[in-house]
Amino acid sequence: MSTDDNNNVNDPIDPNLVAKWRNEQNENKKKLILLDTEPWQIRRLVSNPQRARSIRLIETNGFQSEKLRYVAGLALSYKDVETACACLVVLDLADGLRCVYKDCEMVKINQPYLAGFLAYREAPFLLERLDRLKRLKPKYYPHCIFIDGNGLLHGNKFGLACHVGYYSDTPTIGVSKQLFQVFGLEKNQEHKDRIKNELKKAGDFFELR
Repeated sequence: MSTDDNNNVNDPIDPNLVAKWRNEQNENKKKLILLDTEPWQIRRLVSNPQRARSIRLIETNGFQSEKLRYVAGLALSYKDVETACACLVVLDLADGLRCVYKDCEMVKINQPYLAGFLAYREAPFLLERLDRLKRLKPKYYPHCIFIDGNGLLHGNKFGLACHVGYYSDTPTIGVSKQLFQVFGLEKNQEHKDRIKNELKKAGDFFELR
């Protein structure tokens, strides 16, 4: 495990540790790559200068032929407050979403939950799954990872998905079970109706503003 096994989830949280976490978030979010940098992300020429720059970056590195193929899901499922199953599943898009790799392990949670800092509770176990995949079956290392948690939609714009993406150097997408009500977002009927009206077919999206 990547964190101190002597910690207890019921221990009071050291304010100095929280300050350290906050500073780390602030520093790391400055280094996040928010542009499309992978070949499979570029579907057409775009006029946006920043995206055009990312296209040039891809072309100069000779990755034009690479395709999006392996997609992973990462999550922790809790048995109780101190025990969870850390799971990584990799699917092959070129073979009808066939599961090509699965790694599930029961782990002991050794950090308390603190709103805004879920990554420091869960990310070490998720990153460990990715590291093991890279060692054992590198050919199946994912081009993109879906993570059970928020990414940029986070009070400090650096949620669990950003944390894992930053430390694994892999594109990530945060998939939260609940709408995180930050930056003016509200979970009400008007919001639900707008989503329903805009999501009609495959490929439609609703931008959270």
